Amino acid sequence: MNMKPGLRQELRQVLAPEMLQLLKLLQLPTLELQQLVRQELEANPLLDEVAEDSGPADEDGYEAAEQQSDPEDRDPILDEDRIDWQNYLQEGVDDGYRPPSDRQGGDPFEPITVSSESLQDYLLSQLRIACSDPADLAVGEQIVGNLNGDGYLEEDPAAIAQAAGAAPEHVLKVLHLVQTFDPPGVGARDIRECLLIQLSLQGLEGTLVWAVVDRHLADLEHQRFQAIARALKVSKDDVVKARDAIARLSPRPGSSYNTEEVKFIYPDLIIEKQDGEYAVYNNDQNVPRVRVTPGYRQILLSARASSAEDRAYVVKKLESARFIVRMIEQRRRTVLRIMRSIVDRQKDFLDRGIRFLKPMTMRHVADDIGMHESTVSRAVQNKYVWTPHGLLSLRFFFGGGLSSERGEDSVKGIRDTIIELVRGENPRKPLTDQQIVELLAARGIRIARRTVAKYRQEDRILPVKLRRKL
Repeated sequence: MNMKPGLRQELRQVLAPEMLQLLKLLQLPTLELQQLVRQELEANPLLDEVAEDSGPADEDGYEAAEQQSDPEDRDPILDEDRIDWQNYLQEGVDDGYRPPSDRQGGDPFEPITVSSESLQDYLLSQLRIACSDPADLAVGEQIVGNLNGDGYLEEDPAAIAQAAGAAPEHVLKVLHLVQTFDPPGVGARDIRECLLIQLSLQGLEGTLVWAVVDRHLADLEHQRFQAIARALKVSKDDVVKARDAIARLSPRPGSSYNTEEVKFIYPDLIIEKQDGEYAVYNNDQNVPRVRVTPGYRQILLSARASSAEDRAYVVKKLESARFIVRMIEQRRRTVLRIMRSIVDRQKDFLDRGIRFLKPMTMRHVADDIGMHESTVSRAVQNKYVWTPHGLLSLRFFFGGGLSSERGEDSVKGIRDTIIELVRGENPRKPLTDQQIVELLAARGIRIARRTVAKYRQEDRILPVKLRRKL
């Protein structure tokens, strides 16, 4: 093989740094944009925050300084910089970014906090009260630290014993203590043990309910009531009553505790109906209003007395300040245009609910606003909008559809219809997937049985035999 270095020409699309920065800003939700602007204000002396009630900047002093300068007294050093000063000194280009002020009344929406005490913190507080022995406390902390989000112990007690430097019997003793903590059923190693712990705490050991969970949980799952009745020598009605009691237990005792860090969901946009039409607003009142400080003019006019290093610093900060002002405004306009396009296409949903959500792709919006599909994808990422139907992710509006007599129905609307049909079914004669297909067909929606089964599973709807109640 003959390998020699060589040259070749090729065409390659490379994004300019300014476009890359804009794409980065597009992906930021409003709260992160607010933090970014605050950081820029601290780092850049040529960037000013403007109070909402402040009037236009007084630039008479700077204009006077320009008029007093001799036009024939040119600074050769400034010429060498090859900077288009006239471009920087244009009037009206540095007004800066201002959040919209046309929204009538009302305070900006506050962030919605999604938080709760973690399961581990709650259990550790009980453990410290229950344990006086430091050795028990150390083992208990290892156990609690290995519980998953549902409150189950996934780690083998032998491995916990090795990690804690304790005997396996010691670990089991402390584990039994943890299993007495609230919420009931926590610390179990499987669903059977979880339910038995809850029954034990209720004083139901040795009862029919206990026997069903202990020995016939698989039969119960498949609703083989007659087989359970024969094995336990009781009536079928007694088994059904036991099933109802078991249904009141919690199979996931830790699920109500949020183990993740506190998150804030903030509506980046607001949709309001005014005079029969929907208006869209950027909910960015908390983002600082910024502009390039008018003082930069005076700094530039006195540049002749500065060193080359100082001039380079001023130019760099000036470029950065003008860039951030321009990019924030461009981001705001882009997000607003995307949301207005969505509203124009989804008015039926806003008026009448999810059943009337239309199939829509990002290509549709991109064509509406004359942008690339990837730009739309970045702009809707991690953003939320407040609508007449509550707080929704912008990505909620995008999705495919299926043909119907009305043209095309969105998948989300079809799935919601399936949920409604299941909720309204007779619990003694629940709907089969084929019956759901027929009911949807009567509404003009043509869909395959396997597609119904797929949507049912995704929405965690049990099969017909597990929904049947005798």
